[in-house]
Amino acid sequence: MTPASWAFDIAGPVDASAVEAALGVPLVLDQESGDGVLRLAKTHAVLPATVLLTAFRLTTELYAGTTVGDESVSFGDLLDQARDTEALNLSQDAGGEPLLQAPLTRSAAQRMAAHCLTLLRSALADPDAPVSTLSHATSEEQALLRGWAEAPWTPQAENVVAEVLRRAAETPDAPALDFHDECLTYAQLVERSGRMAGALAARGVAAEDVVGLAVERSATLVAAMLAVMMAGAAYLPLDAGHPDSRLAHMVANSGAVLVIADREVAAFAGSVPVFRAEELLSAGASGAALREAFPEPFAGQRACLLYTSGSTGLPKGVEVTHGGIVRLVRGGPPFELTSRDVIAQVANTSFDAATFEIWGALLTGARLVLIPRASVLDFEALGEVLRTERITALYLTTTLFNLDRRS
Repeated sequence: MTPASWAFDIAGPVDASAVEAALGVPLVLDQESGDGVLRLAKTHAVLPATVLLTAFRLTTELYAGTTVGDESVSFGDLLDQARDTEALNLSQDAGGEPLLQAPLTRSAAQRMAAHCLTLLRSALADPDAPVSTLSHATSEEQALLRGWAEAPWTPQAENVVAEVLRRAAETPDAPALDFHDECLTYAQLVERSGRMAGALAARGVAAEDVVGLAVERSATLVAAMLAVMMAGAAYLPLDAGHPDSRLAHMVANSGAVLVIADREVAAFAGSVPVFRAEELLSAGASGAALREAFPEPFAGQRACLLYTSGSTGLPKGVEVTHGGIVRLVRGGPPFELTSRDVIAQVANTSFDAATFEIWGALLTGARLVLIPRASVLDFEALGEVLRTERITALYLTTTLFNLDRRS
């Protein structure tokens, strides 16, 4: 058979030449598959092109997430239906909609051609098998799936608290975070957060609650984030740069039970109790003594609550789970971090990038360097911090990166 590419607008029985007007890439059959197409076409009294086009339609249905009629029918049944249909239109579904809604890139067309060939070979091997059992995964894809399935796996906690506690137990004296002249080791961070968590629990904060954080970028802010999660709650960043009306909506909409603040927040906190971080630290008992009393968060439990910009209406809350944060950090390329890394924290804590910066560092045993807000837009100052602290990982928006590059 000659190399062919798929036609998207085919009606009625067609010869092989009609398949030339294309996906845009050749569909090359090996000798065995070509002979199989000829045999199957003869058995069902259809043209060879009809066999190819039926395989193509099945492939497009797989891509669209729909089905060709009853999935219990076989490939041979579909050929019989095609033979008995006066006007065969394999470019449309039963409702007359195009099977492919948009043009394909060359790489997508090549991938689709490979899937179509694989499905065709599967059908040729057993034409009477239900179409729902036909395979379209290429041998390379099947090998990849087997590799994932057979790879050794060590069960690990999927909550932020357990991961940070493990790091603190393994390397208690390793630096966890730096801000200005303050440096906390992992042991000190866990102790400070544990004290605050105990104080939060004493004030009624429980699992699944929401606690607002109206605290400027600092070691105290990071300790408070961890403390809220230790108490089983989710933290809600309340940035000082946002209007009071937005913050008031966030506090009310989230159902926050308490706000930790380092500034005056009466304008948006409303009737929600407000406590200073220093007050919680001084009131809390030893973190080590309290940790046993806290139930360990589960993977699907929310860890923090972030709000959208509200550009299309009121800001909407997005729950970020413990498991989501852990999987983000462990996700592999392009986010492969180790305990040797030094990670800069430059994003607004209301922005999801801060989730990666902060927990990407603390869940991998790396060192987190909090960069003052004023230095983030002062590119000379930012460059000096990056050099002085020997930063190895930095998350910048495209706009900020381009501004920095031009400066």
